[in-house]
Amino acid sequence: MANQWMQEADESAKKYAEAIRQQSQYLIDQQNKAKDSALNAIENQRMNAVNTLNAGKSTVNQTAESNAKQANINRMLALKDNQGAMSRAGLSTQGIVGSQVNSINNSYGNNLNTILKDKANQLKNIDDQVNAANIQYDTNRLNASNEYDSNIANLRNQIDTQANSAYETEKNRYLQWKQQ
Repeated sequence: MANQWMQEADESAKKYAEAIRQQSQYLIDQQNKAKDSALNAIENQRMNAVNTLNAGKSTVNQTAESNAKQANINRMLALKDNQGAMSRAGLSTQGIVGSQVNSINNSYGNNLNTILKDKANQLKNIDDQVNAANIQYDTNRLNASNEYDSNIANLRNQIDTQANSAYETEKNRYLQWKQQ
């Protein structure tokens, strides 16, 4: 008979402890939702930062294109001025005039190379900033995930401790009831 009471007490206590676990599950569910929300917010921040940085690329490209066009216009004007001055002086396109044309074209080439290098450096700088942002947001995401996982583990531990305590209390209560 005592063995049957122990079995009944054990079953009753298990049900009671499981009910406590089920009633407390909402706390874990809330933590999981908060974790998902935090991770989504971090991902949205990342996307906004990356999109903002990448938007700067179009500005860099437009500026470089505009500067290249202006450099070409300056070259064309310099060639025209040079040709007009040489024609007024009665000089042909040979000799010193040809050297002046080459100098104007070389200057344009140097300017264009500088514009293209600046563009490449600015685009690389943006890419570096995007990579740094991604690393930072990955770190933030990992830290947030670890924090919530730790909170959930602690919460599960508290719930299990509470359920085990309730199990023992209910088992003892049941056995005392049966003995009376």
